[in-house]
Amino acid sequence: MKLEIVSFVVCLLFGFGFCSHQTCPMRSKIGCDKGFTYFQRNPTEKNNFTSEWCLGVFPQKHVTECEGSEICQNLGATISMFENEEEFKEIDVNKYIYVFIDGYRMQRCHDRSSYREWKCQPLRSFQFRSSATDPTFTLSNWRADDPNYFEGKSPSTDHCISFSRAGTIDIDCLGHEDINYVLCGKPPSHQYY
Repeated sequence: MKLEIVSFVVCLLFGFGFCSHQTCPMRSKIGCDKGFTYFQRNPTEKNNFTSEWCLGVFPQKHVTECEGSEICQNLGATISMFENEEEFKEIDVNKYIYVFIDGYRMQRCHDRSSYREWKCQPLRSFQFRSSATDPTFTLSNWRADDPNYFEGKSPSTDHCISFSRAGTIDIDCLGHEDINYVLCGKPPSHQYY
């Protein structure tokens, strides 16, 4: 401990350029790539102990879930979702109308008759590509008439999730004419100096 204090004082007196990597403390700058916003998260088992995450909304006219996932991959990210109201408000989904987010209905729940099974209830029937986000916020904020897949109101292809001004909706993975954005997420970059 004394050696670290002495090394730090030497670095302050003579400048950090004088110090070697072993004698001077490293400083880091945390940030997100252009188009992404930085968020601190409460690390839990439900978000795979993710404490920092970057989110960004990216345009693509009439995007499908598959195209959205590819857009995110090209940005070094994954299709993502909001973990809490703070992220939702900061990103301001209101200006985007509909945004494809992470989440698709499990294959075992594609049959409408499976709705009666406990494992295929609307809040239990989705799986996610990314384990970095706790899905509780997204799956607790359904639009008033959603999820409607099991009610026969929509085609049997509503296996993906989108977020709208009114909340989460289940939607066809092939998209919809009003879905022109995708939500991507990735860990922040750490630059050491």
